[in-house]
Amino acid sequence: APSGFRIMLVDDQSELGGSLLWNHEQADDEVGTEWLRRATLKLAQLENVMLLARTTVVAAWDHGYFTAVQQCDDSASGQTAQHLWKIRSRQTILASGAIERPLVFPDNDRPGIMLADSARHYLNRYAARAGSRAVIYTNNDSAYLAALDLHASGITVAAIVDLRKEPQSESVRRVRELGIKVYDGYEITGTHGYFRIKQVDIRPGQNNSNKPADQVRIKCDLLCTSGGWDPTLHLLSQAGGKLEYNMKSGCFVPRQQQPALARCVQAAGSANGCFEPAACLAEGHEAGLAALESLTGKHPQSGEPQAPIDSGPVLDIKHHWRTPPPCKGRQWVDFLHDVTTGSIETAAREGFTSVEHLKRYTTIGMAIDQGKTSNVNALAILGESSGRPIADVGTTTFRPPFTPVTLGALAGREVGLRAWPRRLLPLHDWHVDSAGVMEDHSGWQRAAYYPGDGETEAQAIRREVLAARSAVTLFDSSSLGKLEVRGPDAARFLNRMYINNVETLNTGRVRYGMMLNENGVIIDDGVFARLEDDFFLVSTSSAGTAEIVIAFEEWLQTEWPELNVLINNATTQWATLTVGGPDSRQVMTSFLPGVDLSATTFPHMSVLEGEVDSIPYRLMRVSFTGEMSFELSVPANYALAAWQKLLEAGAPFDITPLGMEALDILRTEKGFLEVGIDTDISTSPLDVGWAVPISKKTADFIGKRSLSRPNDTRPDRLQLVGLKPQDSQQFIPVGSHIISRTSLQPEGHITSSCISPTLGHSIAMAMLKSGHTRQGEKVVIDVDEQHFDAEVVPLGFHDPKGERLNTL
Repeated sequence: APSGFRIMLVDDQSELGGSLLWNHEQADDEVGTEWLRRATLKLAQLENVMLLARTTVVAAWDHGYFTAVQQCDDSASGQTAQHLWKIRSRQTILASGAIERPLVFPDNDRPGIMLADSARHYLNRYAARAGSRAVIYTNNDSAYLAALDLHASGITVAAIVDLRKEPQSESVRRVRELGIKVYDGYEITGTHGYFRIKQVDIRPGQNNSNKPADQVRIKCDLLCTSGGWDPTLHLLSQAGGKLEYNMKSGCFVPRQQQPALARCVQAAGSANGCFEPAACLAEGHEAGLAALESLTGKHPQSGEPQAPIDSGPVLDIKHHWRTPPPCKGRQWVDFLHDVTTGSIETAAREGFTSVEHLKRYTTIGMAIDQGKTSNVNALAILGESSGRPIADVGTTTFRPPFTPVTLGALAGREVGLRAWPRRLLPLHDWHVDSAGVMEDHSGWQRAAYYPGDGETEAQAIRREVLAARSAVTLFDSSSLGKLEVRGPDAARFLNRMYINNVETLNTGRVRYGMMLNENGVIIDDGVFARLEDDFFLVSTSSAGTAEIVIAFEEWLQTEWPELNVLINNATTQWATLTVGGPDSRQVMTSFLPGVDLSATTFPHMSVLEGEVDSIPYRLMRVSFTGEMSFELSVPANYALAAWQKLLEAGAPFDITPLGMEALDILRTEKGFLEVGIDTDISTSPLDVGWAVPISKKTADFIGKRSLSRPNDTRPDRLQLVGLKPQDSQQFIPVGSHIISRTSLQPEGHITSSCISPTLGHSIAMAMLKSGHTRQGEKVVIDVDEQHFDAEVVPLGFHDPKGERLNTL
């Protein structure tokens, strides 16, 4: 600190001081907490020293770069805020301590079993006694300090079970003087108790021929275990540091010679495998001098370390990794994932002898534990099972973060509406100014409906639906994906991506298509148009655009690099305005004078390009409502001008803006599939009635092979059907279960539902077990424990033959 260099002292606890806050150690002939108070005050007065409490260094990156998360009280809001610190350090000292290791023995997962140092910590810092009658199980001296503290607080220490024979230390002597029974050379063979541990069974160790008389049963409501200490070296490893196993202390410690990348990071104290408190302090002092020498190039004057701590055990440990047979009960190694010694032995027998393979085979050391309490025991047991010393087994890779971190802390200070970028359509301001109720749909802000004066939500949606069926509507569909696929091999490429036959599509025509992943699961649908022989326009769903772009590029770059194809995501470059309804042709004819849009010249599923007022446009005759519709795409900057001109052209026909809620009802009336709503991550095209189109395509496509698997051709799969409730005005909520009339077991669920304004009665779409063979059958729908009958009907409630599309 007196050197003038900028220093950060980072501590994850609410108060600085580590174990001095609760271990009752002495420093300079005074209580350690008092010495800590003076030392902290002195550091706080130095301008070049920053003290950060409640701050966890969660990751070490390259070249001295660290990230830390600080918990801060926000007094204004009464909530806890987080700060993300990005620290670039020239020299780093890890005084991160060590984590006590549990012992592995039969039935070691009962309530009331905890680490010895944890019981001591609860007692001395928080005045919380973990039990009233304790047994301590250990293989080292440190647990004897816990026994002394527990005894001093009035907790009965029934016994200390020490795996070592004739342990000798000052703390052991003090325990014996208090009359506490020490079973040296014994091991635990089992525990008893349900809601809490009640008894432990012990026997003399290293002798598998023990007689029943050798067994001892001890009553207790607390079992404290200590299997040694593991230095907290996650950050050193993340920084590129290497570890080695120290047989004397029974743990992994930093290797003496470190790679160049990790030389600016050094461990001190318990993190360096030093477990004697006075030596820890001296080692920290030396680490500070070494860091200063590295920064200045000069050897600093070495004074005596301040406040040498004069008590505490030297770690004398017996290597012990589990209770050997004969014994009953499972021995737990990873308490988070319920991994036992048997799981590790099975992994070794099946050839998973690499530590990384063991981790993935058993899930040991994963998630929030990150090997803190389980890894060393697991590595040693793997070594025993595969005939290797633990030093040869090695360690798994320590990955950031050290402790779980909220996504908000990493993503930045933007939360709430700013947590994710709001995607606005080119006409967003018009929708807002026109009283559109804006909601998030597929990541875009879109108008759900446009209420008129005094209209309720239901009334506005009903009006919009009826306008689409009887007159004309205008819908902003700019969020639809618009992927331009060009090149000599464009048709061949898309033919592999789509279920449909792309190569037979004529220029100027449009085709509905569906795409699958390798498992034969539907990932998106939409239309694709052939603008030129080597130029296709792929229209994806609003939610699926990013996924399809990634899929296209992945297949082109990794599987078919020989194909000459270019992909351009033009979604935000074009605004798409959809004019739909029986009067839509008249409106479009007024908008595009001189363009023949008759049914013979421009039939359903056609596309053309042109200019209007010197502005380029693309026009497709496709429909998501079942009514004659025209999708007009213009450059995004001209969206408002085109929209207003369409409103003027449609004024004589009482043109009506259409919202998302009405559109969903319109497509449900037609029985049109919506990916992600009527499908899930297991739905195949066979489940939605696409068996015939697939059978007509002989060329290969992504997912084709998977569709022939037995699971995909099972007759009892969930299949998409229509439902007509017997009570014509009974609305069936989406997600309601279809249950068997006899067994009351689930047979499917509702995916889309509405009371149709066009038909005047309730309709629904559902995924139903063996649904395609159950047309006309009556099924039972469970809604809030009330049962309603419905008839299974074909999809397409309104205009099932498509006459309104194809004959107009």
